[in-house]
Amino acid sequence: MLQPRGDFVNDQPGPSPDGAEPMPPGGRPRMFNSRAAQILWTIVPIVTLGFAAAVPFVTAAVKRVIRPWVAILYVAVNVTVLVMVTVQPDEDAFSGLLLILLIVTAATHTALLGSERVAIGKRPRRRATSAPERPRANPVQIAVLEHDLLGIRPEPGSPAALTIALRKTGSCFEHRPVDTTAMDDAHPTALCEGCGRHMVQDSEGHWQIALQQ
Repeated sequence: MLQPRGDFVNDQPGPSPDGAEPMPPGGRPRMFNSRAAQILWTIVPIVTLGFAAAVPFVTAAVKRVIRPWVAILYVAVNVTVLVMVTVQPDEDAFSGLLLILLIVTAATHTALLGSERVAIGKRPRRRATSAPERPRANPVQIAVLEHDLLGIRPEPGSPAALTIALRKTGSCFEHRPVDTTAMDDAHPTALCEGCGRHMVQDSEGHWQIALQQ
């Protein structure tokens, strides 16, 4: 039996908007699957002496944990510092200081990629979206349809019985016009879906019962 991946803020992965990485509602993918993974990623800038300081952030950007500009910034700084260290003579203390600062910053930042308290440069959390409300059946309309199609009479005094009675007299509680305007009509015309009476639209856009047909 397949189990959900454990590299998310919660254990209910869902599809990402662009399909690149599953994204749970209200969360973001985690950088680390376990504590051991966090330690291994944290020591990458240290054991590589800064040569791979930007690798954890490129990986985090691919996983959609951080924004791409963070990874691009680290790559640019990483390349710049390595070029300075390579070009400058060995006795240049400034280049060595920059390299040490890069290693410490990258290692610390990598360790904090798994913390939800640090949100700088990270992708925003997705707001949980509620499921759309399911349409509810209208018992009055159902009873009217049963009367029209099957001949089943509604209970006397019920809203369905009153609706049917008003429809027979050419009246209804609230007119529901269905547009029947023809090309030669001077004004928009309609038929009421409830009582079947002819209606006309006035200059203000309101539907009125047509007095003459």
